[in-house]
Amino acid sequence: MWGKFMLNVGVNQTCHAYETTYSGVLTEGSEENRIFTGAMDEVIQLSQAVGINLSQEDAEYYKKIIATLKPDGVPSMRQDGIVKRKTEVEMFAGIVRKLAKKHGIATPVNDLLYEKIKKIEEAY
Repeated sequence: MWGKFMLNVGVNQTCHAYETTYSGVLTEGSEENRIFTGAMDEVIQLSQAVGINLSQEDAEYYKKIIATLKPDGVPSMRQDGIVKRKTEVEMFAGIVRKLAKKHGIATPVNDLLYEKIKKIEEAY
């Protein structure tokens, strides 16, 4: 469950906040890739603090799954944004931020995504 949570925190939020696709988050060197990877890295740190112990190998596994999807496809959070529905940002960045605070872990990427997505939703 933590692995899928890590993937959702990275891909769903980044695709929505940056209005991009699966290929957009996988483009090495792009801002979207940096944010996608950074959001997942923060979940890895958090998982280690709570004894789940995700690793970079887990992140690479999920990146390979994303690479098999239709390149111009988008995850559910981006689909929600396109039709101006509220998203699961509280379930993703909201939970990451809350748990990380409890464990003294900085979450600058999830903080950024949380703020960006909240601003998008406020503009609906």
